[in-house]
Amino acid sequence: AIVKGEEIQPPRVPESFKVLIKELRSLGLNAEILDPNEEEIPLAEDDASGYLLPDLGGINLAGFED
Repeated sequence: AIVKGEEIQPPRVPESFKVLIKELRSLGLNAEILDPNEEEIPLAEDDASGYLLPDLGGINLAGFED
């Protein structure tokens, strides 16, 4: 992108992370990505443009909170 003079794209969620979320869900674990206000950040299943990398303050596995 730099050599061609094009704009640099913002970072995206790696494909391996999307695979991890699908694997956790296949095991019956509900993995949700939460923002700092504890609101869920939705990840579309088939977004061709890729997902913007959210600010991950931590991953909350529902049912394992105090």
